[in-house]
Amino acid sequence: MGCLFAAGCSTATDGIASGRIILWHDDDAATSAALESLAVRFMEINPQIRVSLVAVPEEDMLSRYANAAELSLGPDLFIGNSTWISGLADRGLIQPLQEPDLAPYLSTAVENVTVRVDENGIIREYVYGIPYAITPNALYYNADMTTTPPETLTDMLDQATLGMGTAMTTRFDRAFWGVAAFGGSPFGEQGQVTLDRGGFASWLNWLTTSQNAAGMFLNNDRATLMALFTSERAAYFVGTPDDLPALREAMGEDANIRVAPLPAGPNGAAGPLLHMDAFMFNSASAMPNTLAALELASFLTNDANSLRLAREIHHVPANLRVPGINAQTYPIVNGFMAQARSAVAIQNTPAMAAIIDDGERLYRQVLDGVVDPALAASEFTATINTRLELGDSETTVARCRESGNLRLWHHWQGDDEAILEAIIDDFEAFCPNATVTSTQFSTETGLSTSYSALYESNIKPDVILVSDRLVFELASDEQIQPVQGDAIQQFEPQALNALTYQNSIFGTPVTLELTMLYYKRDQVTDLPRTLDDLIAEAAAGRTVALSTEFDQAQWGITTFGGDLFTPEMTLNINQNDAVVAWLDWLLEVSAMPGFVIGDVPAIQAFEADEATYYIGSTDNLSSFVDVLGDDTVALAELPAGEVGRASPLLSTDALMLNITLEEARLPLAQTFIDFATNSDNQARLFTEAQLIPANINFEVDANSALTPIRSQVTQSTALPNTLESETLLVEGEDVYEAVLQDGVAPTEAVMAFVTRFNEIFATPTPSAPANAAAE
Repeated sequence: MGCLFAAGCSTATDGIASGRIILWHDDDAATSAALESLAVRFMEINPQIRVSLVAVPEEDMLSRYANAAELSLGPDLFIGNSTWISGLADRGLIQPLQEPDLAPYLSTAVENVTVRVDENGIIREYVYGIPYAITPNALYYNADMTTTPPETLTDMLDQATLGMGTAMTTRFDRAFWGVAAFGGSPFGEQGQVTLDRGGFASWLNWLTTSQNAAGMFLNNDRATLMALFTSERAAYFVGTPDDLPALREAMGEDANIRVAPLPAGPNGAAGPLLHMDAFMFNSASAMPNTLAALELASFLTNDANSLRLAREIHHVPANLRVPGINAQTYPIVNGFMAQARSAVAIQNTPAMAAIIDDGERLYRQVLDGVVDPALAASEFTATINTRLELGDSETTVARCRESGNLRLWHHWQGDDEAILEAIIDDFEAFCPNATVTSTQFSTETGLSTSYSALYESNIKPDVILVSDRLVFELASDEQIQPVQGDAIQQFEPQALNALTYQNSIFGTPVTLELTMLYYKRDQVTDLPRTLDDLIAEAAAGRTVALSTEFDQAQWGITTFGGDLFTPEMTLNINQNDAVVAWLDWLLEVSAMPGFVIGDVPAIQAFEADEATYYIGSTDNLSSFVDVLGDDTVALAELPAGEVGRASPLLSTDALMLNITLEEARLPLAQTFIDFATNSDNQARLFTEAQLIPANINFEVDANSALTPIRSQVTQSTALPNTLESETLLVEGEDVYEAVLQDGVAPTEAVMAFVTRFNEIFATPTPSAPANAAAE
């Protein structure tokens, strides 16, 4: 690696900086002018150094430098992409710096210029450059169209539906940013690729779903995407600082363009790859020239000059100490700097190079529907780890060494219990020195009541399999403990949200439950996509059966522009009068021919072949398949409204750890949980009992019933684990019954609900809905 291994190699800490040095930079006119001006000032301060600047087309920089350096020629330093470092260092064409001052720079930027070398079993780090300009992806927005950029992926989809669309690239290295938002990371502690643990597949699934959503423009062509933004067909554009000149040219220098961080996902902030330009140093340069080159690089990236470059050419500095770059004075540069703090370093390793090189083809295959996201993530990861001999990224050990007895309580019955017992048998074969004793508690008297009674009277369990609806009670009473480790990223993010209490996750998801649109395959040609389509289908003689249980029938609230919760997950009962509008719609269709309303009547009508459609819980899938056959029953996403898409409540059954479980027995419990929720056993739950698996890391065939379910899950809502949510479920049921059974006007019923809710929680009663007078 150049002078890295040479005995007595000169470094940038000896001698005197002097001589004539040459700097190569790209041939952008504005950049050239700014650097020329700064070079003049540098020479005034350092008269013993003369600087010559040479503009080189960016696309030619790497090849021209490498060809010259091979002949011990070329510049003393040049500005190039940090991804070039590994290859140039391997060829000895750039030199490492000894103990440079890197304190001012973003830590991930420093990672970008660092190379780790195994020297006889000892890993040593060498720095091959000075960070210069960072170019991460962030979210451009047209401030004339919107002043509230989306903070979450859900916000982005909601705004797109309302006409504030997003244009975003599907190029792998620029569309990697959502992996971190779903809890994923490229590498494990041992350097192995870990993109098969769920976060990557969740992101791919989100991309696959959102590319078909109204107002979402996903494309690999940069010019097309920019045109959507500059023509105001899209309010948002996912781009880099390098895109700004073209945006200004198309929209005018006075265009009201701003930049915000990319929207967060259910598991955290967006993490774009940190593309960056860096100063690199020719290994053929004489020591005084190298010292002079280092002085120049430090000068150009110091606080004052980084600020000047930000002001003059919108350079986004890697130096975090630059003063005065705030949202008011430099909104675009500030936006990119804010995004860079959650960016992912592009490591100088063969594994990172393989991820970037191979990822483009994978993205195309997934988005074109050629391969399932989970399968793609798994095979992609395994291929790289095998090729580079990095080991297996699987979290479950190859052979179980745990021993002891585990006490498991659960509420599953019938076929569900039979499959659970089969999984237990398989686990005991997998762990020959371990046993699992299972105990069923009845749900007939209510999940909480029966569990509590058994808990008080018997030996306490080590692990329980219960609904997320018990998380609030059990976590607040300190009966269960939070989940540790990163293995949870392999599960549906909304399922993890359903298990979250006070920012900790209290269980490992096993199965999901949500409301879906069922239909008879042989009776339907064109699926209803909207509420109006549903009415048209009923009028055409294809009967629609609707469950009106509150937790199965709240999905229409979002189709009228409302949401039960604010982004901060506080209750917002009748936002935009949407609850009233949804109840009005239900009341209207209940009087129409072709609609069957009510939980039991709706199920009976679908099973008796008196209805073509049924809208209700996925918990009914097994019984429908038993009665009608799996070649008859199919699932689809819920219909949308004029304002928004349907967002059903999502619930999960999860394995939870008793807080009294001794630390010494935790490995056995976790091994069982990992085994019970691995891809094979999750697939088994679906194929044998039509239970909806929560693990995203297994292949789903394009024709599988799980395909629309996975798509609907991304649009679902998980109730926060609060006392307000428990009250909402109880009181909300009364509202639906009052309107649909007792004839109470929707406005009156909703206001009574609001009043009752506020009485319980002692909050001021809001004013009546805007349409109250019309009632």
